[in-house]
Amino acid sequence: MSKLKLIAKTFAGLEDILAKELKALGAENIKIMRRAVQFDGDSEVMYKANFQCRTALAILVEISKFYAKSTDDLYRKAKEINWSEYLLMDQTFSIHATTYSDVFSHSKYASLKVKDAIADFFRDIYGQRPNVNTDRPDVKFEVHISNNSVTLLLNSSGEALFKRGYRDRTGLAPMNECLAAGIIQLAQYDPEEPLVDFACGAGTILFEACLIAKNVAPGLLNRKYGFQRWLNYNEKLFNQIVEEAKSAVRNVSINIKGYDIDRKMILFCRHNKANADYFEDIRFYQTDLRDVETEKKSGLIIANLPFDERLQVENINQLYEDIGSSMKHHFPGFRAFLFSSNMDALKRIGLKPKVKIPLYSGGMQASLRRYDLYAGTKKHSK
Repeated sequence: MSKLKLIAKTFAGLEDILAKELKALGAENIKIMRRAVQFDGDSEVMYKANFQCRTALAILVEISKFYAKSTDDLYRKAKEINWSEYLLMDQTFSIHATTYSDVFSHSKYASLKVKDAIADFFRDIYGQRPNVNTDRPDVKFEVHISNNSVTLLLNSSGEALFKRGYRDRTGLAPMNECLAAGIIQLAQYDPEEPLVDFACGAGTILFEACLIAKNVAPGLLNRKYGFQRWLNYNEKLFNQIVEEAKSAVRNVSINIKGYDIDRKMILFCRHNKANADYFEDIRFYQTDLRDVETEKKSGLIIANLPFDERLQVENINQLYEDIGSSMKHHFPGFRAFLFSSNMDALKRIGLKPKVKIPLYSGGMQASLRRYDLYAGTKKHSK
């Protein structure tokens, strides 16, 4: 099979994790970018990247790359592409543009010029234009412009890859599934150790950890992909990938527990748990995080801490102080990874973080911090 030039999008701070995932799938010429990983691979690698990558938001295939001096130049060169290789007349399409350029300063105008180029290409040949559908298009195109360099890409994923399909009930600000999967891998979760989330919300961290522990590819949750509507879609190859993923699932028993003070969120978690057959080991409890305890001598805590700015600063500070105290007294021998975008409140944990990893959530700068918990002082615990 011929090689494709591909780009996998991700969150800032998760590029190295994604690169490792892609390498394991057979990707070549891997190059780390900001919020993305560039790589080469054939159709099989592209299918697998969509089906198995946990931290990829989308997998893009390069169509063409050229230089444009103006919007007219952009239109002309885009219209020279044989768009009938990627789109049928009865299919709908959409265009999304990202621009970092003085010449192409308005991303919407750049996407409009490429849309016109595609539509006029078909009009000149068939006498009619394909329809645009911005909500649920059959085919999604992307335009990336940096200064005068233009890259036209085909979105092979369709709907964003973080939409696994298991989570149909959430709170106001649920953690993105890809971000949760990345944090779990950064925490080096071992499926043989207990995992606790004492602020579990909709349960995203625990669901993703369970999928990792059992080696369940995200694609096994029965979502569809953009490439399945392409003219050259190889159904036999894709079915082979699905069967291989099914045979790779591990039938292991795991210890995963989630707690939240909000009864509604616990009910949401239990509802979401029933959406897939893999989550039977996860347990959810309505409990104030300050009251959560364990009988285990060691294990892992991962939590996306509340950082709602609507709460008074004094309340947030006291909450974070209580979190630090609770971890110290109730979880000796554990290591904890706490994620938050409230940098000031994190200072009130009262424990020295061993590691600080900068990440982003919802466009806001955040931090993932590791704390090693000891009985008494660190000196006495040795």
